[in-house]
Amino acid sequence: MQEMSFPLSNDDNTSSPDDPLHKWSDLMLEASSRLNQRLDKPHYYAQWMREAGFVNVQNEVFKWPTNPWPRDKKHKRIGLWSLANALDGLEGFTMAYFTRILGWQPEEVQVFLVDVREDQKNRQKHNYWPV
Repeated sequence: MQEMSFPLSNDDNTSSPDDPLHKWSDLMLEASSRLNQRLDKPHYYAQWMREAGFVNVQNEVFKWPTNPWPRDKKHKRIGLWSLANALDGLEGFTMAYFTRILGWQPEEVQVFLVDVREDQKNRQKHNYWPV
């Protein structure tokens, strides 16, 4: 089983919980929780597999950068793919959760996403998604 998981992570304090991308991540997790369809389910996969009776369960977490901030070529490429994918789908990922679940107006979402996009492109912030 493999899946990107929320919340957004950062190991070196190059970003803060007040940054737009972190706020977006927290709001997405809040909305998904209200639907009982949490976006942090992958954190529980190994536990659930063991509870179901599976043995020798392996759990390996990969760090997928949110943009091409890493120095090494492999992770820089993953970050570039991650950024392209996120920017292309950000509005689609967000709109229903924010308008239907959190009660935002579509215009509010659009304005908020401007800052989220800019924050996601910032290579000085070493954010990643646990996969």
